[in-house]
Amino acid sequence: MSKAHFGLIGLGVMGENLVLNAERNGFSSVVYNRTFSKTEDFLKGRGLGKNIEGAKTIQEFVDKLERPRRILMMVKAGSATDAVIDNISEYLEEGDLLIDGGNSQFQDTERRVRQLESKSFGYIGMGVSGGAKGALEGPSMMPGGTKSSYDAIESLLTKMAAKVDDGPCVSYVDQVAQVILLKRYTMGLNMVSNKFLLKLMI
Repeated sequence: MSKAHFGLIGLGVMGENLVLNAERNGFSSVVYNRTFSKTEDFLKGRGLGKNIEGAKTIQEFVDKLERPRRILMMVKAGSATDAVIDNISEYLEEGDLLIDGGNSQFQDTERRVRQLESKSFGYIGMGVSGGAKGALEGPSMMPGGTKSSYDAIESLLTKMAAKVDDGPCVSYVDQVAQVILLKRYTMGLNMVSNKFLLKLMI
């Protein structure tokens, strides 16, 4: 049985939409959520008929992924992200890559890059802009980490991203702190734009 190209941890709205985006763009996927009932609901609902599998345990999740593994974490920033990393690290192998899409503090992301790179795992901190609609149809993404880690996921991100005249909306930033600052800046712009549009509609 062939293994999945892409793994997602965390089936909130953003996580669901991003894995549906990846699957639509040709990447077979496996999903894991802390509560398996959430995974079952997704597979029976929005994930029905898609090339997406579920996993009950972290080990099963990792075993279902091709190597090197590309795993996107869409969980709450802070201790929840650290807990996922601690739980999954024992099952990872050299060259596997974790991607954090949860708006973590840049100090935490820099710490995790050092921690995981020392174990020969890759780690990317990534800003994802565009909200739930963008996650599904094509977000703007700002990955930061080592260049070798980015190279391992470039094809995935460029296919998932929104497209404009000069190409996909993916901007690699080699400084993790800059990624987080850019993400917060674009989130602020999105909020201002939404408020402006609401005023026009009233």
